[in-house]
Amino acid sequence: MKNFEREEKYLVFKIKDLEKLEGASQRFLRDIASMVNMNRHVKEGKDPIECVVVEHDWPMYEDVWSMIQQYVETGEYTELDEIKAKATQEKLERLYRFNEYVYSNKLYKQISTDPDDIEFLPEIEALRDFVFAEEINQLKQEISK
Repeated sequence: MKNFEREEKYLVFKIKDLEKLEGASQRFLRDIASMVNMNRHVKEGKDPIECVVVEHDWPMYEDVWSMIQQYVETGEYTELDEIKAKATQEKLERLYRFNEYVYSNKLYKQISTDPDDIEFLPEIEALRDFVFAEEINQLKQEISK
């Protein structure tokens, strides 16, 4: 299994940003891109690079990273839904283990005769909300879909 590490492998310019440069600068960068593509083709026999770019502020950004990581580590491609399901299951298991710890150490108080009707002690609830805030919010969003 390969160890996945995010790395910078490509230099990308957004065309919209490139068009804001002065004519000479814009032509210079376009010429460099053409030379790189020509070098790939002539010297290495490779086609020009075609790729998909996902900006960091797009909602699918982390999902795409997860798909790439899974592919690099296993050599297999898994549909995004399967990756999300696995991540959701892992989050649920972490929450379950946390709750198990709380119950086994009696870090709660019974608020009625119903055995499932309990409250965490305030400091434990604050800890849970702090540690698991992101997971809890993500789980709520995933469940509501």
